[in-house]
Amino acid sequence: MAFGKKLSKYFGPHSQAEWYVLLTLLICGGIAATLIPIGAGPDEETHMIRVWELSLLQIRPSNVFVPNNVSRKELPLPAIFWDLSYRRLNVLRPIEADFFQKHLHLPLDAYGYIEDGKPTRSVYSPAVLLPQAITVSLLGRIMDFPALPVFYAARLAGLLCYISLAFFALRVAPYGKWCLAILATLPTTLFNVATINAEAISNGITLVFISSILALATKKFVGWREWGILAILVFFLCLAKVNSMVLVILPFMIIRPSYYKMKHGYLMLLIVSVILIFLIVIGWNIVAYAHFPGASEGANPYDQIKFVLENPLSYLILIINDVQTNGVTYLKDWVAVFGYEYWHVPLITQLIFGLLIIASPFLDDERAEIEPKVRYSLGVAALFCQRQLEIPMATIRNTHWPRGSG
Repeated sequence: MAFGKKLSKYFGPHSQAEWYVLLTLLICGGIAATLIPIGAGPDEETHMIRVWELSLLQIRPSNVFVPNNVSRKELPLPAIFWDLSYRRLNVLRPIEADFFQKHLHLPLDAYGYIEDGKPTRSVYSPAVLLPQAITVSLLGRIMDFPALPVFYAARLAGLLCYISLAFFALRVAPYGKWCLAILATLPTTLFNVATINAEAISNGITLVFISSILALATKKFVGWREWGILAILVFFLCLAKVNSMVLVILPFMIIRPSYYKMKHGYLMLLIVSVILIFLIVIGWNIVAYAHFPGASEGANPYDQIKFVLENPLSYLILIINDVQTNGVTYLKDWVAVFGYEYWHVPLITQLIFGLLIIASPFLDDERAEIEPKVRYSLGVAALFCQRQLEIPMATIRNTHWPRGSG
């Protein structure tokens, strides 16, 4: 009976915010996934290369220009995904009306295979591209579907995973459902999750993490069951994109040590979180960024991050200057920008969603008295999750910092 009540909590009547997310993402996301040209998503070409490699069980990202590393000949890439990409057009123009009629039936090897060059810059955790890789492996490699149905199915796989995670996040959120709903359906977000990239799973994980932490904090009770849930949430957060890891501070800032009903529960969670971060996040990035073709020659992530930790004031000044210079652009890109800005986003769209973000806290049917500590914690996490604070990428690309020996 108790189990049935728990199920009814998640599958019972839905709030307006939940219906909004579900219908918006299914309808608008489905349309976007179908109509956005191949390769027009942010870094979609390089993500597709990574998805193909994962479908071949190549876990580490390849860099075909690194000596003694796996060669493209060992991981031949179907040229059709590259040759039909929107980015191959010298002059950008609408896709031809008969594009699907011409290409929909073409097999994966219709244009042959690329056996030289084409490294991937997609070096995120394999988990964030796993649904797309499974889809490509099942439909493309096992069932031998034509290339375009495989490509669009991979897009839809990522989109459906994001819809599931976003919907679940709203179901468990104790308050702020409309705020989460608006954030989950921003034009930039919708465009990204409708194409092949790491955003769908990564953003979905962060939404679930935030709403679950708020739900556990509202209970003001952490037994062993809740402690296990917190540890699992941290584990999955470690699989998301690196800039999302700032959110790991939330359970320690929002859930007070007095809520833990076991001895040293707060400290144990902190130790487990540190271990997971070192094993999964730092461990993976040491492996992955050693194969990152976008890194400056001779750049050493370990030495550069060490430099940041040893010179926090210099790094803080760098960040402040960056926000002053590019803050408006970052905000605009966060709300509404499409891919490589191939398509103009009307100013009215940016204004509407900007106003919706501001108004969203006042749209919830059930108002909750949110502790100031929770508000401050969410504000700090939101600030530091902005991409200009993504330390690993900044350190790897910044040529003014110590380059190290690696």
